[in-house]
Amino acid sequence: MGLAIDLFLFGCLFIMGLYHLSLFAYRRQEKSVLYFGLFCLLQAMRTLIVSQSYLLQLFPQMDWTFTLKLEYETFYLALPIAAGFIYHLFPQDMSKKALRVSQGLGLLFGMLTILTPTYELSRMNWLYQWITVITAVYLFTVSFKAVVRKREDAPMIAIGALCYGFTVIIDILYYNEWIFKGDFASFGLLIGVFSQSFILARRFSKAFRHVEVMTERLQQLNVELEQKVAMRTADLNKMEHARRQLLSDVSHDLKTPITLIQGYVEALAAGMVEELQQQRKYLNVILTRVQGLNRLIKDLFELSKLEAGQIAFDFISMPASQFIDYFSDRYELEVTGAGKRYEVQRPLDLANSLTDKAYVRVDLHKMDQLFTNLIHNGIQYNDSADGVIRLVFRMVTDPFGSEGMLLIPVEDNGPGIDPEDAPKIFDRFYKSDKTRNTSVGGSGLGLAIVKEIATRHGGEVGVKSTLSKGSTFYVRLPIYWEDM
Repeated sequence: MGLAIDLFLFGCLFIMGLYHLSLFAYRRQEKSVLYFGLFCLLQAMRTLIVSQSYLLQLFPQMDWTFTLKLEYETFYLALPIAAGFIYHLFPQDMSKKALRVSQGLGLLFGMLTILTPTYELSRMNWLYQWITVITAVYLFTVSFKAVVRKREDAPMIAIGALCYGFTVIIDILYYNEWIFKGDFASFGLLIGVFSQSFILARRFSKAFRHVEVMTERLQQLNVELEQKVAMRTADLNKMEHARRQLLSDVSHDLKTPITLIQGYVEALAAGMVEELQQQRKYLNVILTRVQGLNRLIKDLFELSKLEAGQIAFDFISMPASQFIDYFSDRYELEVTGAGKRYEVQRPLDLANSLTDKAYVRVDLHKMDQLFTNLIHNGIQYNDSADGVIRLVFRMVTDPFGSEGMLLIPVEDNGPGIDPEDAPKIFDRFYKSDKTRNTSVGGSGLGLAIVKEIATRHGGEVGVKSTLSKGSTFYVRLPIYWEDM
């Protein structure tokens, strides 16, 4: 019965040792697996030697002195290997110096076993037994510290090590005839080995699960990356289309006036125009076209810088009532000078206490440019004899006055805009052939600049128009409240 148990123990230890060494061969950073595999093989060898001299029964021709020295070697080397196993499980809790000392002592006694005559081995064995007891107590302390500090798997490791260590100490006492019952180390070893195997298996299982999770996450990231690449590719395609469209629009808007200028200059240079008055007329046309080109280039340059965020805005906070006062009468002379009527509508409650606390954050120069473009459009495209440009200011707030906006429509009674053209008029170089044709002289960039300025202010622009009745361009600016 005892032989069957010992052989069963040998088989378990031998298989576990080979298995964990195979794991280490594929995952070399797990040093605890290496030490555990070596420990299992070492104890499997010791089981064959100690248990009824089974090794001599298998190999009768083997020298008994060799088996005796092999028995001592398995005892001396087990301690540093066990210490290495505990150290690599809990490196934060065990001193590296203690590991080096235990390894040094194990190697020293192992060398002495080889060099010392057989009859002298028992004399130094008692010393190493005390070293084993002291080291085992230290390893129990390390395991206990790991449990207290809540290291991973520390309780089960501590229980397994405690079972094996306790049975080893009992056997030491038994073989020294200090107690009368012993030979329990085999059972303690089996409990300890199975507990440690379970822990290492669980750690590898967690590692594989982590790999699976990381693989799934990587696949998800790859899908998201592909989506982002597709989005970026679409954005690049749009940008490339916009670039080509821009080049086409610029070429078109430059080609026509340059061709006209070239024709007038060639006529003057060839002496085809002899009358002074006609020559001046030609020169005035050339000057007008050059001024238009200069305006186009200036607007294009400014719009490009606005879209790239390269123009710094000088924002200031000012009361909404002061903002309305500042712009209300600013364009009267320009409108009336063009033969149009200028009207302003202010909020009826402009002077009340709530409105006085309403503030806007604006760049006055840029807002002046915005309103100038809108009013200039209203003048330019309104040929009516009783043309009107109306600037309206409205405060729009919620019932509690906690948020709101300043709505500023710029109204005219011109020819209006076709509903099909209205969504496109804020695009670069867009001109409606039906109502706002190129002969009027606009660059097609003014409303695009208006949109960029409003956006940089955190607001927006839009248009409502009815053919033959006029258009309303509206600007929305966010407002905030003092002491709220």
